[in-house]
Amino acid sequence: MVDKILQLTEGKYQTVDMQDNTEIVLPEVKGYTEIHLFFYITNDLTITLPNIKWQQEPSISSNKYYEFIFTYVDEWLGGVITYE
Repeated sequence: MVDKILQLTEGKYQTVDMQDNTEIVLPEVKGYTEIHLFFYITNDLTITLPNIKWQQEPSISSNKYYEFIFTYVDEWLGGVITYE
C-alpha cells in the first residue's frame, strides 16, 4: 500500500527523508537526464521503485545510506550504491 508519492524533478542531486510506503516517480524528460537520489534510513521501509531497467534491483535495509542513480538515455535505467 502506497501512502506517499515522491515525485522527482530533473535536478541532478536530490536528498530526501525517505518515509515508509513511498512510491518513487520519475519525471517526464525529453533527453539525456541523470538524477542522483540520496537518503538514509534507520528502519526497514517499504519503497515502491519505478518500473525501469535496473543494473541490480535495490535491496533496502535499515541503518544505511543509499544513492539511487537514474539515467535517461532513450529509456530510464537505474543503479544503486549502498554506503554502510
